[in-house]
Amino acid sequence: MDIRIFQTLPDAERQALFGWGEDLFSVNTLGLQWRSKDRHFVLYEDGSPLANASVLRHEFRNMVVGGLGGVITLPEGRGRGLARQVVGRATEFLRDDLGASFGLLFCLPRLVPFYRSLGWQVVEPGVLIDQPGGKIPSPVPVMVLPFGEEPWPAERVDLDSLPW
Repeated sequence: MDIRIFQTLPDAERQALFGWGEDLFSVNTLGLQWRSKDRHFVLYEDGSPLANASVLRHEFRNMVVGGLGGVITLPEGRGRGLARQVVGRATEFLRDDLGASFGLLFCLPRLVPFYRSLGWQVVEPGVLIDQPGGKIPSPVPVMVLPFGEEPWPAERVDLDSLPW
């Protein structure tokens, strides 16, 4: 297995990873607009893409926040720790290459235990996100991963961004 990094996800990888079903992230009913990612980490086995994690850089309160999203494993690769591997590599990039103070992600409630097992923490007061109609509280859990000693702000914060 190897993990390759792309600034633009090639069409073949995009189709293989995201073209096999409808509403793969179970968020279509939320009606949200999402921010595109800057880098894509694709895990391959025998030359075929099996898992993905994407990241972006976000400026927030004079610090860098590394956004994580687009995490998916194809059904035939599930249950083998592939998401853990690709998320781990993407998280290292956020910390070491982007110099982020925190990682931040949006996830479904059923995925909170997975991310919690990787050290992520739910942002209890939640966050405000941008949408075409204005700012709204995130309708899904938001989680952070501190990369240093500084704690995430204790109050509800406005990310001044679409979710990712």
